[in-house]
Amino acid sequence: MIFFFNILMVFIGGAAGAGCRFSLGEMLKKTTLPGWIAIFFANLLGSFLIGYITAVNLMPLMQTQDASFISLIQPLIAIGFCGGLTTYSTFSMDTVFLWFEQKYYQAIFNIFGSIGLCFIAVCIGIQVAA
Repeated sequence: MIFFFNILMVFIGGAAGAGCRFSLGEMLKKTTLPGWIAIFFANLLGSFLIGYITAVNLMPLMQTQDASFISLIQPLIAIGFCGGLTTYSTFSMDTVFLWFEQKYYQAIFNIFGSIGLCFIAVCIGIQVAA
């Protein structure tokens, strides 16, 4: 029964994350920022959240938190929401389009910024949770 409940949590979290990613993209279309920035920020936010949630789950003995609550958070937020929010497939597609449009500096920034800053965001999420 727990297995199916966890699957449901991943589905709900994934739908919410994908909806947030789509909404962020739609909101940024109304600004002067390039469209790829939405995916860039979604990946940063998702990286921070997954680092934070994972660190919370790994806290020794979960001294101040209910273990049943923590077991709900991992599939709902870390796997579902962050998985739906972040999208390296769209990141890759956006980067290829930037390159084909000869926006080389933006493409290179998107590659190294997304990978490097998302790595840092995970580390910050872990530190904030600790």
